[in-house]
Amino acid sequence: MLTGWTHSRQGQASCCHTDSLTLGAVREGEQSARGSYDRRVSEILMQEHYACAALRHYGDAVYLLDDGRIPNADYHFGFTVECALKSLLLRYVGATMDPTKPGKPPTKKPWVQDDDGKPQFFSHLPELWSDMALLLTGRSGGRLAAVLQSSAPFDNWSVDHRYRDGADIVEADVQDRRTAAEVLLRLHDQALTDGALT
Repeated sequence: MLTGWTHSRQGQASCCHTDSLTLGAVREGEQSARGSYDRRVSEILMQEHYACAALRHYGDAVYLLDDGRIPNADYHFGFTVECALKSLLLRYVGATMDPTKPGKPPTKKPWVQDDDGKPQFFSHLPELWSDMALLLTGRSGGRLAAVLQSSAPFDNWSVDHRYRDGADIVEADVQDRRTAAEVLLRLHDQALTDGALT
């Protein structure tokens, strides 16, 4: 069980909140008007959405793993890590979801400007893991960079596994991914506490 991030966020109304909205309240149907819901959700910063999604996917993954539903647990551990990394990208690495060109809508993926001035988008594992490791090289975030560079638990994980029967998912790999997810959530918690990647 994670003690840092989960418990540090329980002191607040929810890990995802603005002054008048919690995602828990939305799930329970406490928002009466759809327009009010849309307006308030848009006020929540995307990094907060990613952080909350990471916790939600982690909780689902642990539940599914404990119930012996290995392929679905594996899938959710992957999304735990994706969401935690994207939250860190937006909070501490200078990534944005702003439009890439004036007059265009916001992007659906975090991005940074590469050395040629073009947007480098961050999408899914396993590429997200290695792309972020390269991005952090020589920057702050040494502990996160060390974790990303020293292991590759998601090398054979794919978002497309949701379409497969799951027979090739090995429980030992899922346990490794659970450990990686817990490490990433702890690093995320530490970054929130410190106000920076260390």
